[in-house]
Amino acid sequence: MTEKLLLEKNELPSVFFRFPGLVSDEKTVKKVNQFGLIPVGSDAWLAKGEKAKPGSIILIHGNGNEPKGIEIASKLIKNHIKWLPLNEAL
Repeated sequence: MTEKLLLEKNELPSVFFRFPGLVSDEKTVKKVNQFGLIPVGSDAWLAKGEKAKPGSIILIHGNGNEPKGIEIASKLIKNHIKWLPLNEAL
């Protein structure tokens, strides 16, 4: 449904897919690949206390559900950390 809506608005949906809770297995990864999507994980879920390092894929729920993650990300931004959208980083 979301993909159809994006296409109707002349927006390209992302080819990246993040499993809810970052939980997956080989079978579900293969299924996602069959849809032409690229599964991605995260090695720095900030609200769970995982530390970001150079090259990390950072997970932040910027919708207000994880104030702690947003607070940590804000501090990283102030420290002039270079942030890249996933499609540019990969």
